Amino acid sequence: MSRTTTLTIAFLLLFVGLKMRLVQSYQLTPAATKFWIERIEDPEIVARHNLSSFTNGGPSNGIFQSASYSNFAQNNSLIAPQKVITPPNWISWPIFFLGAFLFLSGLSMPKDS
Repeated sequence: MSRTTTLTIAFLLLFVGLKMRLVQSYQLTPAATKFWIERIEDPEIVARHNLSSFTNGGPSNGIFQSASYSNFAQNNSLIAPQKVITPPNWISWPIFFLGAFLFLSGLSMPKDS
């Protein structure tokens, strides 16, 4: 791996570790929440919270469908709840220190030609 690539990955990991330390939780978009429900969430939880309608196409949000207030209100009542991910506090430190290690090892590499 070249010095430039190593330093780029190191800076990326440093910034991700710093961001995870400063931000307490992340709220997913509706599309990411749907992806999470379809591929990661336990099927028993999906059945218990009645989220199967969001994995099977979900509500229609076309511009003509939501033109009237009644259709808009009906569609908003069917919108999936957005998933909130709260990573543990300790996870930022290993990412940050891995970035610091890569940064120092990248500085010790010979310069790219």
